[in-house]
Amino acid sequence: MYQQIVVALDGTGEAERILPYVEALAKGFGSRVELVWVTESPEMIVAETLPLAPPAEPSLPVDPLPLVEHEHQDAASYLAGVAERMRAQGISASYEDPEGKPAEVILETARRLGADLIGLTTHGRGAIGQLVLGSVAAEVVRHAPCPVLVIRRDEG
Repeated sequence: MYQQIVVALDGTGEAERILPYVEALAKGFGSRVELVWVTESPEMIVAETLPLAPPAEPSLPVDPLPLVEHEHQDAASYLAGVAERMRAQGISASYEDPEGKPAEVILETARRLGADLIGLTTHGRGAIGQLVLGSVAAEVVRHAPCPVLVIRRDEG
């Protein structure tokens, strides 16, 4: 039933709350698990650091490349550890840390891999349209090519 599961993580213990559910499914169905931590692109970092109003004296925005490289290193190291823990349980696990907007990248990864399930956690707070799900989770649920398993970060 679930041959390929895509799991969105962000390096936090709260995001890992999805893992026991995914691990149980993967063991039961012999699923392959793709762990994904979406990192920010240099363009996204520059956009976030630009002032809203034009400055009195033009200045260069922060150089995003060291930040991006550091985030990729953190993501790869973290995901490698999670994948290794899953493999120790007999689960086929791999990982990637693509750049971009989280919901878009998660959805693209699920489509590319032919995922049967997407797993993620959510803050479960925000605007009226996101009373139950966070913005990333809501976007993924709305446009997912497969079922989505969502766990609130505060469940447990």
